Amino acid sequence: MSLTKNYNFVRDDAAFTVFHGVPPEESTPKQTVEEKRIAANRTAEAILDEKDLYNFSRAGNSSVMGTNAGDNAKKRDAIAKKNAAAQSATADTQILLSMMDDRIAELETEIQGHEDDFEAQYGDAWREMFANRILDPDDIPQRMDGESMEDYRARLEPVLMDELLDEEGEIKARYKDDPEMSKWAEWAKAQHDQQIKIRQRDTLLDPDSPQLAVDQVITEIREENDLNQNNQLDQDLAIQSQDTQAVQVAESEIEEATDEAIKSAKNEITSVDSFMSAGPLI
Repeated sequence: MSLTKNYNFVRDDAAFTVFHGVPPEESTPKQTVEEKRIAANRTAEAILDEKDLYNFSRAGNSSVMGTNAGDNAKKRDAIAKKNAAAQSATADTQILLSMMDDRIAELETEIQGHEDDFEAQYGDAWREMFANRILDPDDIPQRMDGESMEDYRARLEPVLMDELLDEEGEIKARYKDDPEMSKWAEWAKAQHDQQIKIRQRDTLLDPDSPQLAVDQVITEIREENDLNQNNQLDQDLAIQSQDTQAVQVAESEIEEATDEAIKSAKNEITSVDSFMSAGPLI
């Protein structure tokens, strides 16, 4: 039985480019993080298979072969489980990406709706008007020489957002309670939330993202989902509490009406008894 011998070659990137027409790094599409893991697991399985073949060729008896094959079988099982877990993680990631795309689109619709309303109410220069209303004159960015109005307004928006939102990205109380400026703050909040979702999505899509960054994004999404579920639970409990109070009020009203009816009936009976005990009229 012949064995395959591995040789290490040094690739000439210049020759590769001439032959294939593209640099080595552009010859194949980038793999995702999960795809890289799966490929690594498959490579490990191939190495184990080759080790089995090598051990078989050199084994002096079946016990040696059995021991090595058994160890490698366990390793292959472990790799297969890791591979299955990686594939499951890929499916979970695709679900998260789909959810984030939907949320980004929803926020874009909300942002565009606010901006359409602002332009209809304040005109094209609504950003500059907001700046004059809520920013200190020294904090208002000045338009630079040669800077387009579009670029200037793009540079002004983050300054407005920083003023309208706190460090946690929530609307500041003084704007939240204002009938007019609360709408401005809702626009800033939607912008902030969309930027976070885009950052999270890009991290999951980038095959070069460190695993720590990917895990952090997944943790953030889970915490946000837990918070949303808790908020929904609070809303459900509040509705349930309101329903319970309504039932209690209704029961109390029924009880009071019943008491009044009983009292009235007793009074009528007492009146009849008094009349009957008085005897015939003369």
